[in-house]
Order: sequence, then structure tokens, then C-alpha cells
Amino acid sequence: MDRTNTSLETLVARWEDRREIQNLMGRYTYALLLKQEKDIFDTYWCQKADGPCLGLNDGYYKGCEAIRGYYEARHQKNLLRTRLIMQDFSSQTEGKSADELYGCGVLDHKPLGNQVIEIAGDGRTAKGFWYVVGKEDEYGVSGPLSYWTFGMFGVDFVWEDGQWRIWHLTYVEDIHTPCGESWAAAPKKREPNPHYGPIANFRLPEPTIPTQIRALYAPDRPFTKLLPLPEPYQTFADTFSYGI
Repeated sequence: MDRTNTSLETLVARWEDRREIQNLMGRYTYALLLKQEKDIFDTYWCQKADGPCLGLNDGYYKGCEAIRGYYEARHQKNLLRTRLIMQDFSSQTEGKSADELYGCGVLDHKPLGNQVIEIAGDGRTAKGFWYVVGKEDEYGVSGPLSYWTFGMFGVDFVWEDGQWRIWHLTYVEDIHTPCGESWAAAPKKREPNPHYGPIANFRLPEPTIPTQIRALYAPDRPFTKLLPLPEPYQTFADTFSYGI
């Protein structure tokens, strides 16, 4: 943007757009931390724009129904995990309901760093990139396990009904490694525990467009480019998409 030929009102509006987008992504990742997946789509995603898209390492969920179904499945997994926690820690959770304990015992922490945000010249869309060095807890085949997670968000936003909404969001990880283990080594094999069979066998919906967007790091992984950073643009037709 050429600031010498830009009005003060436009500069302030751009600053306010950046602030709102920062807050939107902060609230989105906070909702993941608090296990609020049941409400994420209606709260943060666009409801009217064409072709909303959620991308993960193994493919894209395209369209409102597919994205909503993904978050609903994560909600169902949270319910299942809560019941297991109530069984495993019965003395500590005695007297508490499943609703009160929903989401407890596990973290999905995605602190947002290396931020790059660009607002379209026409003010109708925006783009953002964030790198994440986080932590995630999971119940797997052998029980609870904590992971280090290194990944990145690439997000297209759309201005809808007077506010910014997520339009296309891709979150892909480079590292997803149990804490205390080398992320450059082959994963250790863990003995299954039948008690955790229901959660270990739980499967999220398959992406509507299965494709490997990004492979997790391995010593023999071919060179893989990061998601592209946003560049200044006038309209969305002038830039790339973080969706498909």
C-alpha cells in the first residue's frame, strides 16, 4: 500500500481489520483449547460465501456440511474421551457430571507466531499465515500420551455481514511427536490396551478431497515447501487460495 496516497481513514480501517483478524484467530485457537468444536463452525466460519474449505495434512473438507461434520466428529470424540477420563480417575471426578468434566484432561495448545496478514485492496477478503509450536494430548491405543506439534495455519478470510469470517483454512503439521522422543526418529511401537479400544478405534470423517497436502517430517521426506505467505493484492482473483 502506498501510504503517501492513502487517506487516514483507509489506514485506520486497515489497522482495525488486522486487529479483528488477529482476535478471530486467537478466539478460534482458544476454542480448540477449550474443546468448543461443537460451536466452532457457526461461530467463526462464513455462512454465505461459496466454497468454504478446511485443509489438513491428509486432505480437504469442502463445503459447509463436510466442515461442520468434521467439527461434530471431534465433539463426539471429546464426549468419548470424557467418559474414559471419568472411569480412569473415578475418585478425582466423583460427584461431577460429564457436562462439567467435558474437555478436561487434554490440551490442544496452538500459540500463534510468525504472523503475516494482508488485507485485500477492495476490503472484501484478507489472508493470514501463522506458524505454531504447540502441544496436544491424546488418548491412543495404549492410553494418554502428550505430543509436541509444529505446524502452520494459512487462512483466507471473507467480510460477511459486517465481520470477518474464516473462508478457507489449512492447518498442516510438520512435527507430531510424543514428548520425550526424537522427532527425527521412527515412532516407537506401543502395546495396545483394550481399555482404550473405543477411543483408539474412533475415526474422524474422511476428507471429501483426500490428498496429501503435507507429509509429517521423516528423515527421508522429500523437500517440501511451506505454505506460501500472503502478498499484497487488490481482489481475491489476484491471489492464491488456502483452500482448493
